[in-house]
Amino acid sequence: MFTHENVESVIFVCTGNTCRSPLAEVYFKSLIHCDTAGRGSNCKISSRGVRVRLNEDRVPSQSYHAVRKWFADGDAPANLSSETIETWMTNHRAQFLTGSDLYNSGVLVICMTSDHMKIAKEQFPNCSNMRMLSHDGSDVADPYRGSNEQYEQTFAQIRRLCDDLWKQIRFSGKK
Repeated sequence: MFTHENVESVIFVCTGNTCRSPLAEVYFKSLIHCDTAGRGSNCKISSRGVRVRLNEDRVPSQSYHAVRKWFADGDAPANLSSETIETWMTNHRAQFLTGSDLYNSGVLVICMTSDHMKIAKEQFPNCSNMRMLSHDGSDVADPYRGSNEQYEQTFAQIRRLCDDLWKQIRFSGKK
């Protein structure tokens, strides 16, 4: 099991920063938003990509569908509004992972696949606080240009893995 101490920022990384990492970002923000103990309230949560296409910088409609289904099924926290999540997703623009993202030791970089991890480590060999979202090293399924059902399945996988990650983090600057 991984335990991460003094986390100030969590960056989720996927390929184009339009599907998996934004879903992980909004779900992890929802965990922080709904935590009554204030864990992570000072932590910055974001997402980046290793191969961003500038003409595809928005979250696809299938991601919105997966999140709406999460709310409709009653699985979303009661004290979180669908409007809050929709705003987070609407405001998202795909961005590359850059060296300026990794400026301090309190940054935790979470990769969706082993390929993302390899690319990020090659680009930023001095970043020591990088790991896969899955504790066993398995990849998060890529729903890119897939069906609504594929996005739902990927979002369910991301939620399970983010729940595990949430339990492993000790945030700095506790409330």
